[in-house]
Amino acid sequence: MLEKKKTQIFLSTVIVLSISLYSALILCESPCDRAEELFQKSLRQTNSIHEKSILREAVSLCPRHAEAWNNLGTIYEKEGNWEQAEKAYRLANEHNPELGIPLAGLGDVAINQGRYQEAVSYTHLRAHETYITISFSVVCL
Repeated sequence: MLEKKKTQIFLSTVIVLSISLYSALILCESPCDRAEELFQKSLRQTNSIHEKSILREAVSLCPRHAEAWNNLGTIYEKEGNWEQAEKAYRLANEHNPELGIPLAGLGDVAINQGRYQEAVSYTHLRAHETYITISFSVVCL
């Protein structure tokens, strides 16, 4: 009988500790983890208004989330909001220069604003970064 009581107390303690640990893990989720979840959710959106709202929340939680900034830039570009698109692409590039894709967006924005020389420089930067990435990939094989 005593052994049974000890086992019940032990199991109750384990359950309480497990629940406490799980709760602590949920509370310890970083803002950038949540931003990544939102970014992934935005990829499944078919409505650009909802996608933009989700991406704005993601970058407000984690301002260094380059992919979210890039996708936000793409939405602004589709809307013809060149100033916001450029800002978003610049932030994406600043937070992850290896991403490369924001440079193409910056080139698009420059072309749409008639800044052709600037657009060419973004194309060269993008080509250079792509070459470095491909070269590095081949060396690592």
